[in-house]
Amino acid sequence: MKKIWIPIIVVVIIIGVVAVFYKPASKGTIKIGVITPLSGTMVQMGEWTRNGLELAKEEINQKGINGRRIELIYEDSQGDPKTAVLSAKKLISQDKVLAIITSSGAPSALAVKEVANQEKIIQLEAICYPTECHTLDDYLFRMSDTVSTQAYILADFLVKKLHKEKPAVLYINNDLGISLLQNFTERLSKYGIKPTALESFLLDTEDFRTQLTKIKAKSPDVLLIFSYFYEAGTIAKQMEELGMNIQLLGTPTTQSPQTLEVGKEAIEGIIYPYPGFGLRGSEAEQKYIKEYRERYDKEPEAIGAKVYDALKILTFVITKCNNNLNSNCFKEELEKICDFQGASNNICFDEYGDLKEETYILKTIKNGQFVPYEV
Repeated sequence: MKKIWIPIIVVVIIIGVVAVFYKPASKGTIKIGVITPLSGTMVQMGEWTRNGLELAKEEINQKGINGRRIELIYEDSQGDPKTAVLSAKKLISQDKVLAIITSSGAPSALAVKEVANQEKIIQLEAICYPTECHTLDDYLFRMSDTVSTQAYILADFLVKKLHKEKPAVLYINNDLGISLLQNFTERLSKYGIKPTALESFLLDTEDFRTQLTKIKAKSPDVLLIFSYFYEAGTIAKQMEELGMNIQLLGTPTTQSPQTLEVGKEAIEGIIYPYPGFGLRGSEAEQKYIKEYRERYDKEPEAIGAKVYDALKILTFVITKCNNNLNSNCFKEELEKICDFQGASNNICFDEYGDLKEETYILKTIKNGQFVPYEV
């Protein structure tokens, strides 16, 4: 009888040891693709994007998601839509990412949108403002509202506060610039005002003197610059050379170190709308600002906060979907997102997948600093 029990006892001991020391095989990382400019003239956007995402990833991976860690796979779009499309196809077909975060400008975001919809992959975009991003029943969700908000703010401010009647516009000839121009001129028409001069330029333009000379000949009393990052500073410097001393108005992308580095004193006094990031005083916002300063020894800005929130939201959705990790489940859960306390905003998506509400303030450059504008 004792001989019968000995093998049983041994088996029980082995099972106990296995139960204590066995660790289930890793299911692998959760791969999220990131398309952003890591080189070229829009590299500042890529730096902000990487900074915000790395902060979020570190926080998420401290606990993990159902035993798995987030892995971010970066692709350099160079701010070019064709490159962004190739990046999206590579991330989907080769890297097998579950979703893509884009922060590369409107043209690139719209180009990736076509691929994401075709492949049924969730795309979370930081700041795709043009109305073409504003579509129903697709896989694009935006951490921003439409471009019309900024355009209307600028038009109303120009007329009601600055009392200007002869605006000129210098705009980048792409989806962003054209959408801003259309919405701005539409709003101006309500006041019976038309732009005195309209001039455009292409991405990577460095010499704006030809356009500025044409604008100067029309004697405008204010110039609106619809651009990305470094252009506003370059335009201001070249205006100074040409003796153009008029008020400048810009867009949120004015708030970039590149603007200050290039524009120096010439860019002082430009006024622009900017998301109310940093002013809400929420716990999530203050936590992000503190951690960003400690990690990078720099001041945080809105784009980094938006992609930080994008990754946090994706994590929340992936957790909700649990073992059902597919885009249809992600899409259903994203459509339910409302009152998500993020660093950039209190996030709620509307039926178009857009941020329902974004608060803007007017800012300016004073003594080389980005500060709230005071009348």
